[in-house]
Amino acid sequence: MKAKVFLWLAAALFPCSFQILGQVPEKRIHLPVRSVTVFADRAQVTLSGKVGVPSGKSELILTDIPVRMLEGTLQCSATGKVSILSISVASDPEKGKEENKKLETRAAQLRDSIDLQKIRIAVLDNEKELLQGNRKAGGDGGVKAAELKELADFMSSRLTALSTERHNIEKAIGQMEIRYKEVSEELSRVRKQQSRTGNSIRILAESPSPVSSALTVSYIVSGAEWTPVYDIRLPEEGGEAMLNYKARVRQFTGTDWENVSLVLSSGNPASVRQVPVIYPYYLRNEPLVVHSVQNNVLNMASPRSLSASGAAVSNTLASVTKDVLQEEKRYGSPVIEEEEGVDAGMMILSDPSRSMNNVDYAIKIPYTIPSDDRGAGSLVQVAQYPLEVKYEYIVTPRVSQEALLVAGIPNYSSYNLLDGEATLYLGNSYRGAQFIDRSAVSPLNDILNLSMGPDKDIVVKRVSKQNFRKATGSTVKVQRLFETTIRNNKNVPVKIKVEDQYPLSQDDKIKVEDLVYTPANAKAEQTTGKLTWEITLQPKESVAIELGYTVRHPEDWNVVVR
Repeated sequence: MKAKVFLWLAAALFPCSFQILGQVPEKRIHLPVRSVTVFADRAQVTLSGKVGVPSGKSELILTDIPVRMLEGTLQCSATGKVSILSISVASDPEKGKEENKKLETRAAQLRDSIDLQKIRIAVLDNEKELLQGNRKAGGDGGVKAAELKELADFMSSRLTALSTERHNIEKAIGQMEIRYKEVSEELSRVRKQQSRTGNSIRILAESPSPVSSALTVSYIVSGAEWTPVYDIRLPEEGGEAMLNYKARVRQFTGTDWENVSLVLSSGNPASVRQVPVIYPYYLRNEPLVVHSVQNNVLNMASPRSLSASGAAVSNTLASVTKDVLQEEKRYGSPVIEEEEGVDAGMMILSDPSRSMNNVDYAIKIPYTIPSDDRGAGSLVQVAQYPLEVKYEYIVTPRVSQEALLVAGIPNYSSYNLLDGEATLYLGNSYRGAQFIDRSAVSPLNDILNLSMGPDKDIVVKRVSKQNFRKATGSTVKVQRLFETTIRNNKNVPVKIKVEDQYPLSQDDKIKVEDLVYTPANAKAEQTTGKLTWEITLQPKESVAIELGYTVRHPEDWNVVVR
């Protein structure tokens, strides 16, 4: 009676709160996954479907939500006159209870049956031992022949029956153990699934009248990623290549994405960060502190004295640099780290949607991406389009005495491809794999070079023709002269780019002089010391390229001249 009075008073004094806490009807609903936008290390999942919403306030409970869901990203909308009053995430204690109970009961029954059958085997074995232990019959008076035959027949028949029954029980146990293992694995899978999708979304909705509303729920979930995968098929003699652009999509959210509209985004929500703040950067005169490792004595040293000990210079400078950085940190010139952004990609067999700093690739056909722990992922076809390609041979004799066949893709930035692994084919021949890295593309010519491996029909040999070193007073003079010979053993002319370099100096006490090279038509880059020859060799033709220079430096300096 007191309870009824309390409920009546509560309803009268707090009608709204009382209705929400005690009287709002609950309704479990199911919304299928309709679309997924996959980022670099997470995904935005959108579920939608028609839901019957009763009149007044009601709580719609959406189950099977991944525990990897980021709660702060939850969004919900409804059509019609349905108002969404609140939305929250909670664990779902009812999730899978009935299925768990059935599997647990079945597993227990099978275990009991197996144990009972093993007890039966033990009984049969005991009876067999008893029979075999009582073969001697009739005592001292002997046994008549008829009785002995009857006993022998009984023993043979019974032992056969016991062995047959034992064999049949063992077969039954084997089958039950197989079934028990299957049920146990299914129970483990269900429990694992529940641990991943054990959340529920509780939506408090209100409608003036019963209505069928289109409900949409979206959230961000971790445990998903995609990476580009390329197949590049190159023609034998240049012209037009074909690029197959695919994406390897992996997800282990615990929920399969079945027949979903898939969007691959080059953006990364996790990379959003605050704008860096620039603090004052003060210059000051600081002594260089050198730590002596051998005797633990702090020595004061100037740059001039530091450079006087040959091989010890590099170690000393490394220590000095470390100390200067420590001093810089101590006096408060903060280092602000910046992360390179993701460039936009390009789509042909999908509908790209560009924002200011990324591209979303809307795949035109639906895909099913299962939740997969093994990490194999699913291949999604993104695009297929032609590439212009030009072949040339590149020889870098300072690094390798080989002529590499290189396929150059001009205007590479116009394709807006993301970094990724590319499998290369020349004609129908597999030529290996190469990682496509935008940072390797020179901004001067915007050409991506794909190495197709060395060509043994082009012979390269580099020799040192002069290696002269002479000390005069306090100065050392080093003269070097190299000759590179290239021969075309092919039956067709080839174009070859030869790249070599001469040393540069960053200290006025090290002089690089008397630079000579032939042929004299090389393109020289003074800032890098790079020399480039572009040569056309006819069949069976050879060419010799020479590069020489002189280096002068103080005698007590250890300068390696190669």
